[in-house]
Amino acid sequence: MKALKQLFYKKYNHSLTISSPNGLHLRPVAKFVNISKQYSCDVVFGFNNTHKNAKNINSILELGASYQDIITLSTQGKDAKKAIEVLSKEFEKIMQEDIPSSEVSQKQSIEVSHSYDEKGEDIKAIYEGIAISFAYNCTFTNTKSIQNISLQEAIKKFAYKLTETKEDIFVAQKALLEEIPKDIQTLKGLKTYIETQISSLAPNMNAKAIDYQDILHGISDIMGLKTKIDIPTKECILVCDDLLPSQIQTIKNSNVKGVILKKASTSSHSAILLRSEGIVSAICDMDIINNTPILLDTTLDKLIINPSTHSLQKASTILQKINLKKEQEELHKYQETITKDGKCIDVLGNIQDINSALQAKDAGASSIGLLRSEFMFTQSKPTLQQQTKLYTQIFDMFDEITVRTLDVGGDKELPYIDIPKESNPFLGIRGIRLLEIVPDIIATQLLAIYKASSHKPIKIMFPMISTLQEFIKAKEFAHKVAQEHNIDISHIKFGMMIEVPLVVFNLFLFDKVVDFYSIGSNDLAQYSFAIQRGHPSLAYDESLDEFLEIISYIKKHTSKPLSICGEMASNPKIIKKLIDIGIDTISVSPANIAKIKEEIRNV
Repeated sequence: MKALKQLFYKKYNHSLTISSPNGLHLRPVAKFVNISKQYSCDVVFGFNNTHKNAKNINSILELGASYQDIITLSTQGKDAKKAIEVLSKEFEKIMQEDIPSSEVSQKQSIEVSHSYDEKGEDIKAIYEGIAISFAYNCTFTNTKSIQNISLQEAIKKFAYKLTETKEDIFVAQKALLEEIPKDIQTLKGLKTYIETQISSLAPNMNAKAIDYQDILHGISDIMGLKTKIDIPTKECILVCDDLLPSQIQTIKNSNVKGVILKKASTSSHSAILLRSEGIVSAICDMDIINNTPILLDTTLDKLIINPSTHSLQKASTILQKINLKKEQEELHKYQETITKDGKCIDVLGNIQDINSALQAKDAGASSIGLLRSEFMFTQSKPTLQQQTKLYTQIFDMFDEITVRTLDVGGDKELPYIDIPKESNPFLGIRGIRLLEIVPDIIATQLLAIYKASSHKPIKIMFPMISTLQEFIKAKEFAHKVAQEHNIDISHIKFGMMIEVPLVVFNLFLFDKVVDFYSIGSNDLAQYSFAIQRGHPSLAYDESLDEFLEIISYIKKHTSKPLSICGEMASNPKIIKKLIDIGIDTISVSPANIAKIKEEIRNV
């Protein structure tokens, strides 16, 4: 086949410069590979007289190319000309996107006009802020429990967990996961494989080594071998060599006031996630004794050991300014959200489990606009009793709940649901279309919701509805389940997500049978812009007037209650426009509830 391509197809070449200071490492490589796989032609990278398949992550990384090196991109085959044009531009774009944000600007939100008595130690800021506490050098605890699960099942479950985030880091991990040989059947074999892979890496591929370690950590955890990072109950500044990406969430939900990494970089995966979670953090390769008082000021790129009273007072003053806005949000979080001209806006919560439900309650949400039910289904198929118990716990916390029925497919897979391999799963079996292949799972879920509702106002929302017939069939199915179990569901309303553009132009039909709507702006934007969510190189802008015109059209052509539960609802730049359109109900993540409420009060 290769000989035929060389004989009948012209070969195209283009020189590319690695312009990112990080070099050709895992994240940009994973992005590029995802794009290159869209073309049927051969795609090859050449460097130092070595040529590697540019549709394979490991092959590209083996080139060892770094900052300012020039590599040759070659394509040959049926769509080679188009591929060379697109891939060349995408490579340049990926390189620009990979410039560490700390080098672009990390000093924009806080005005730096202070200094300290002490000189302090120089650090590299990861996330801007000030942390004052005691140093704690992190340790780890290992525990073991017997889990009756095979390695391949554990890999599938871990792969599903990786699809729940859009971070490029976990996209890259999923790509590495797919390259694990299928003949490895034991955790010991996986460990040997990963250790071999890590030992063969060049010194500049630390990020990939961390990803391999995180993969082993995640799969081991699922199989019962858990490694837990030890964090004291008292406040502290955590000091460690580096962190696995999966450990960042543990830190976020703890009393850690700041993080110091000794063996990482501002572009490492742990740094990216610390920045994403808003955790004050920096890089400083020095040993600090446990319980030593420290002042971490990343606005000045300084670390002060045993700070003076005067320096602590200065730092505290700056901290007060930083926290003032947060305090205002906290103070008003349970109050009504009313704009300056008297419009009352309901700010509800998006949740996916018990923990996020508690967070939403604490953040000021009296009702839930979107309960993503997938959390019950990720590890194994839940029983009716398990679902009923979990729903009851969440339902008891709020005045009103909107539950979305199981929404998997597309980029989310479940190990016990056999969805045929699809070339474009985002246009395949997902959302309400599961009713066609696993009606028993949907029926059990509906029954659990009915049993847990206890005559409380509950809304059931069907995802990915595209036609009137789909909604009618889903609603009839839901009523049939109630009839079969002799359950009164007169207190339950049935609505739908507006995600498919076809629905927008047929709202006059849906309005006759639907009780309520919720605009899923993430998917509606994805299908409207024809750009896949989380695409490695393309992105859509929900703030564009053209897209907001769609939201306006929906509002004008619906008479039933309407809300927005997608990410645009938590974008401060869009809030005023949504209110001007007439949207009076939005649903956002717990972390954004108080912030968005305060933002709306200033509209």
